Amino acid sequence: MKFTFKKERNGSVFEDNQANTSMEFESVELGEVVVNFGDFLRGCGFVFKGQLDLVEDEDDTNVE
Repeated sequence: MKFTFKKERNGSVFEDNQANTSMEFESVELGEVVVNFGDFLRGCGFVFKGQLDLVEDEDDTNVE
């Protein structure tokens, strides 16, 4: 599958010195999509330690 992540400026004061950012890749593994999304977020200026991961929802009220 082909994926494209895009971040476009919205005219806010916080984005005065930022450019539009996009990332395009192909993958068939969900884990690879998550890793690439983490890289995309870092490229957009989001700073976080560690890695993105998929976790189970702690709310069990929706389980039937």
